[in-house]
Amino acid sequence: MDVEFQNMASVPLHPVVPGWTAPNYTFYGGSPLCLYNAGSTTPQESFSYDDACQTSVPLTIPLSPVSLLYTVVVFQGQMPDGICTGNHDCVHLLATALELWKQLPPIDATLAKAVATALTDTQNLDVGLMQFATDANNNWQLLFAPLAMDTTLNPSAWTFYSWILVFDWVQGAREVVSFEGDSGTVVLVSSLAAPLVVTPSGTHNLDGAHAGNQIVFGLLVYGSGVSVFVAALCVAYGMHSHRLVVGRNLFQFNRLTASTWVGRPLTFLRGATAMVLLSTASVQLDVTEGHTAFAFAPRPVIEVLLLAGEASWVAYVVLDIAFVSSDGYDTAVVRLRSATTTLLWVVMVVLELMAPWYYDDCCMFEW
Repeated sequence: MDVEFQNMASVPLHPVVPGWTAPNYTFYGGSPLCLYNAGSTTPQESFSYDDACQTSVPLTIPLSPVSLLYTVVVFQGQMPDGICTGNHDCVHLLATALELWKQLPPIDATLAKAVATALTDTQNLDVGLMQFATDANNNWQLLFAPLAMDTTLNPSAWTFYSWILVFDWVQGAREVVSFEGDSGTVVLVSSLAAPLVVTPSGTHNLDGAHAGNQIVFGLLVYGSGVSVFVAALCVAYGMHSHRLVVGRNLFQFNRLTASTWVGRPLTFLRGATAMVLLSTASVQLDVTEGHTAFAFAPRPVIEVLLLAGEASWVAYVVLDIAFVSSDGYDTAVVRLRSATTTLLWVVMVVLELMAPWYYDDCCMFEW
């Protein structure tokens, strides 16, 4: 689907419902749960789960690009009159959808059969919209307008709106609920639910969890700051001594800084944090046509190298404790420590690049 078309803004439309056009009707709401709405001269919105029955909202069907294109495909470009009466934004959106539809391949037999099946199933449910209303004589009426799904029998604008409602239902933006009472049953389409915008939890104050994250973050920043400070001192000393520096001693920088300047507890915490990241599947929020889901996102090579290096801090602490009674100047011990940490770093890099952790989105149900 064309990205520019998909990102176009929805156009709110106020449909004309067949049978509800009597000039003397006063409408009191389309929700069976709200019995005391104020009257209005136009039909009101259907039910919703968060409706407090405090305001009267006009019946509105937002025309989204995705639902519109699906509807154009069902109608095969033969759109009924009266859809965009007086609405220039709707005319532009509809014209764009028709141009895009012309670029699509024809509907094959499988898809045509699926459309026919959906038509039959929806009609069998007798889904529609309702409205509490009074006529000119103040007599109460329960108005019901079933969805008109058949596009072959002189389709009208209401047929078009019916398919829009069905596609909103398929995409999860609306619900279809059967209300059963003592005198009968009515199956209704809900009003359009606003999309839920998912915000990363790090931006919220989640009390204890957030405070714990801040503490760990502060400790890690402190450790990094100390390492940078010591590195700056080493660079300044090397420049002052006219670059008379033994290069191999630089390979002991992490070990000496961790145990002497930063401290083993903070060093272990830093390495454990990196290990937790490496032991967790790398996922990101993927938004496709308004639907949000987790998708696997492999870590970049540079990020893997960095995390493996950070996780090696745990090895420094463990080896320091394991060889606490050894001679610090023993060449064999120094070489063993260096070889061990290097080997662990290589193993972590290879495992993360060749066999990273995947998340499992399979759902298991037990009855």
